[in-house]
Amino acid sequence: VKSPADLKALRHLLRPPTRSQLAAFRERAGEIKTFARQRDVFVEGGWVEWGDAMLWLLGVEGLIFAQVDQPELIEELLQILFDYEQARIEILLDAGVDASVHRAWYEVTDFWTPAAYRRFLKPLLQREVHLVQDAGAFYTYIMTKGFAEHYTDFLDLGIDVLCGVDPVQGGADLAEMKAAIGDRICLWGGMNSHVTLGGGTEEEIRAAVRGAVSALAPAGGFVLFPVDQITLDMPARNVEILIDGWRRAGDGS
Repeated sequence: VKSPADLKALRHLLRPPTRSQLAAFRERAGEIKTFARQRDVFVEGGWVEWGDAMLWLLGVEGLIFAQVDQPELIEELLQILFDYEQARIEILLDAGVDASVHRAWYEVTDFWTPAAYRRFLKPLLQREVHLVQDAGAFYTYIMTKGFAEHYTDFLDLGIDVLCGVDPVQGGADLAEMKAAIGDRICLWGGMNSHVTLGGGTEEEIRAAVRGAVSALAPAGGFVLFPVDQITLDMPARNVEILIDGWRRAGDGS
């Protein structure tokens, strides 16, 4: 996307699902919900990504410059993407997901100034939060760095979960974050996946677990998880150490 003239083609590409696609999705969603109820597990849906999609469509320089030079383009493109994703969220909520997940890896201050975030993104995020919560689901926001600049924004938005709390590659100050927002927002993460869990020693993994639980667990509102994820090539032994460390931390040993 270079100019407003490109948006007509984008609207044409962002089509709603067909009847057969919806039927296939609902069938699969029903299977997942049945599985989840039988095992008492949480079902997430979404990976909503209109903020991140702005960077994919405009490019890094294009996105940064347009915030100053073409604010009308930013607003119109965001609205197109938001409308598309809102329709997708409604389908997910109708399927009964427990949480709708919004990915914000590229909504950080590397690409959006705090002023631009609050002007362009925050009003739409607020609408999205209300849509999800009014349907009785939780709203999960994934951001893995640059947290401190947005503590007030997270509280204003009323998000339920901040996922991606990474003290290593994300530089999260766990104690500071708990004090700033941990009494109102569930913090999901607490340790690093690639560096700590994937390449750390047993003691480093156990120390990371103890540190995360010590800083973030008091008074609740914490889900221990290695950020970003556990991958198939992760050493199974390390995952076992993580789980054992979590159990020990939970019972005080």
